[in-house]
Amino acid sequence: MEEKLKSIKLLTGTFTEEEHLLDATRQVREKGFTVHDTYTPYPVHGLDEAMGIESTRLPKLCFLLGLIGFIFAFSFEIWTFGYSWPMIVGGKSILAGPALVPVAFEVLVLFAAIGTVLAFFIRTGLKPGKKLAINTSGITNDQFVIAVKIRNNNINDARKILLETGAVEVHEIEVNL
Repeated sequence: MEEKLKSIKLLTGTFTEEEHLLDATRQVREKGFTVHDTYTPYPVHGLDEAMGIESTRLPKLCFLLGLIGFIFAFSFEIWTFGYSWPMIVGGKSILAGPALVPVAFEVLVLFAAIGTVLAFFIRTGLKPGKKLAINTSGITNDQFVIAVKIRNNNINDARKILLETGAVEVHEIEVNL
């Protein structure tokens, strides 16, 4: 079975300062261009707002998975210590709730962490061996890159914005998604 790859044209601008990247991202969006993605060596505060990325439902999913993990662990402990193998230790009742909380909390963290990471990978399509659509040297070291979608031959306007905001390199590339 042959996969059909979608090919798009992008204009990439490489910056040495995160402030320049933020400024370029805001200006590009204000002029009506679509930001395909940005690549940075570390998280840049305010970049998601500048790109126009809306909040995700991932925190809600994390909370729900944690709640499921807590209920599962607490129920399992009640069943184990109260019905399957009841033991009275130190004069406590068979179902001593506070004694069950630490293990239930750890399972809460386990379910929330693993479930959220898996949901993130599934949602974004990340998998081992996935190749970068844009491979510009230095992205993960010390440079910041913005990729702007090109449409209707407006490349010169986008190039001008990137160069005015401090881009050290601007390239036109075609990528397969």
